Parts: sequence; C-alpha cells; structure tokens
Amino acid sequence: MPKHVAQEARERVRDGDTQSFSAFVSQAVREKLERDDLKRLLEEMEAEYGPVSAERLAWADGVIDRLLSRA
Repeated sequence: MPKHVAQEARERVRDGDTQSFSAFVSQAVREKLERDDLKRLLEEMEAEYGPVSAERLAWADGVIDRLLSRA
C-alpha cells in the first residue's frame, strides 16, 4: 500500500471515522467486492439484453432528478 494512502487511513482512524486501520481496510475491500459484483451483473445484463438506450437513460435521469428535488 502506498505510504500516503496508509497515512490517510490512519488519520481517519485517529479522527474517529473508523474503529481501526484493519476495519477501514476491511470495509474498503468489502465495498470493492460489491462494486465488482455489480459491474459483473451489469455486464451480464448488457450481454443478454443489449445496452441501455439513450431514451431510457434520459428517463431514469429524470426520475432521479425528481426524487432528489423532493428531498
């Protein structure tokens, strides 16, 4: 691990953002595994159904914008 990354993680522990260096690393690895799983699922869906059309992306963006404007 690069020294500057380890140092930043230690600072987060010192600031109370996480319980320990090990907990910080475990959480980071867990999140990376989850992102990899999601990426794999999206790739499988695209292979089976094709890419998402620009129209559907625009629709989804509109839904998200409306939901966020209510928050």
